[in-house]
Amino acid sequence: MKKTKIQMMLVTIILLLPVVANSAGIYYQDLNIYPEFNITTQDTVFAELSGEFATSGFQIDGNPVVDISNDIISIQFNSTSPTGVVLNWLVPFSVDAELGQFNPGTYNVTALFSVDGVVQHVLNDSFNVSAVPLPAGIWFLGSGLIALFPLYKKLIRS
Repeated sequence: MKKTKIQMMLVTIILLLPVVANSAGIYYQDLNIYPEFNITTQDTVFAELSGEFATSGFQIDGNPVVDISNDIISIQFNSTSPTGVVLNWLVPFSVDAELGQFNPGTYNVTALFSVDGVVQHVLNDSFNVSAVPLPAGIWFLGSGLIALFPLYKKLIRS
């Protein structure tokens, strides 16, 4: 009797293992914005989406889809779960999404992590973009040209 219970338990575990792995999907998901500090209008901004799949065999469905509307950025990360018998172990992944260059302001980012078309996790972040000040050399050149203007007028009159 005890041997039969153990056998039934093993069969149940083997049959449920793919269900557990597929239903779990993504663990330890993370969203990072780069550059991390002092983003200016001249910087190209990237978002890194990372985490760990519940098992091997997950497929990333192309690059993340980025939608930018005013100051709201939405990133859709899609993956497909494996088929067949799988083992439960964590497999790390990381993908980058280029967001581009932005005008000065504050931008809100929402990352949606989906498996088989079902959103499993939503992460939010934000970043600030500041204007790039004119370099000091431009100010010196401008003031020098203005200072030379009276000399130029004097040369034209003579």
